[in-house]
Amino acid sequence: MAAIPSRKGKIERFYWREIFRTYCSFMLEHFGGNLPYDSIVSLDHNEPSLRKRLRDEAKKYWQKKHKIQPKYDTKERTQAEFLAQIAVPVREHHAQYVQITRGGNRIGRWLDNSGQVVGAEDIAKEYYSNLGYQVLRFERQIISAWIGAFLGKVIEDQNDPLARPGMTGSSVNWKPNNPKAIQIWVNFPPDIGRAQYYKRREGDIISAMSAIAEANNLGELFDDSWGSNYNLIDYFKAANTEDILRARLTLDILPAALVIDILHWVIKDFWARRAGWPDLLVYKMNEFRFVEVKTKHDKLSQDQMNWFEWAILTQKIPCEIMKLRPLD
Repeated sequence: MAAIPSRKGKIERFYWREIFRTYCSFMLEHFGGNLPYDSIVSLDHNEPSLRKRLRDEAKKYWQKKHKIQPKYDTKERTQAEFLAQIAVPVREHHAQYVQITRGGNRIGRWLDNSGQVVGAEDIAKEYYSNLGYQVLRFERQIISAWIGAFLGKVIEDQNDPLARPGMTGSSVNWKPNNPKAIQIWVNFPPDIGRAQYYKRREGDIISAMSAIAEANNLGELFDDSWGSNYNLIDYFKAANTEDILRARLTLDILPAALVIDILHWVIKDFWARRAGWPDLLVYKMNEFRFVEVKTKHDKLSQDQMNWFEWAILTQKIPCEIMKLRPLD
């Protein structure tokens, strides 16, 4: 599975099926074989502390199993190997870097031109703004909102024999320290987002893509579509107001043909390809560029490498890596 903040390690990414099954087994054992809830979703919602403890135990179980007898080959190409093969433009920028105390710990932070403590992306935004660009935070939420809005009818198609209604927790305004959320219903197939889903539904997806390509204005089509597909967009964790607004604005910046190519590439393997998108989209007039911001010790993830490979070799999309370095 793709790397995300809560799932960065190789064990979580390669053994996610095994970890989930073991977690369910631990949960059944904890309750003596009789779950007091009607679904695992309800259980997770009502028992967050127990959920975390048993998931951690399941992960540790497979960490030990992997050391003794690996089930998967977890070797992946390194950033150095990738950059030796794919000519990704790199731009270096130096900024002031300081140590501050937060929560009793010393941590590194950047200072912008006004002396304010900011993140690395803010330094990059300041840099490109000074060059006359407007800067928009991009990332996976925009892609997820597009897929949900433009292809929602296909994904939740009542005629799909595998589509089943299911309940899940809303992602809107979700925070780690307040995980409780309202429940939403989505009519989705169990293979949604996987490569086999695209193969199974290729004909219907191609027909939908053709209709999208014939639209006079993708922005207007998005306006007409996202509301009726809101629950699916929520399931894809892109339904916050800010995410919807960014997804809509980007349609006025990027060429329609590129947006359609993006949709088609992503839906072929959604869970893998919605990840890895660059941090920023910088633009002015008819010019745009995707920018991934990296600090000294940051490395490109496998998903980011996959994106750059596709963007540069297949699409010739203007993009670059900004390497942010401390001033000497």
